[in-house]
Amino acid sequence: MTKRTTPKKPASTRRKDVPPAEPHPLSLLPFVEDFHGKEREKRKKMDVVSPGRCFWAIHPSGHMGTDFLIGTLYANEAAAYMAKHNTSILSWIVEEIVKSGEINYVTIGFFERMGRLASSATRLAG
Repeated sequence: MTKRTTPKKPASTRRKDVPPAEPHPLSLLPFVEDFHGKEREKRKKMDVVSPGRCFWAIHPSGHMGTDFLIGTLYANEAAAYMAKHNTSILSWIVEEIVKSGEINYVTIGFFERMGRLASSATRLAG
């Protein structure tokens, strides 16, 4: 009795109706950026918390008011993410800021808003 085998399908003939994997919710935050390939290898040498993901990938405009406002909006997004997923990402953000050595008005706006959110929550819990 001969064993019947079916040849493997080449990668190009895989099912096309299978949707791609959903991105991780962190990747949807506007200040988070995922890295692959050479950039990921470069980040490994930086000794960051996650070589494949930067938790503070911002692009300041250079305009103080605009950047401050963007920072406050990022804080609102971060707070909503942390509340929804019952987690904290602040330490990862702080690590990225410290390792970059760059403080700007996006960062200042972010922490100003985070401070206000924390003081409001403390008053409400009070």
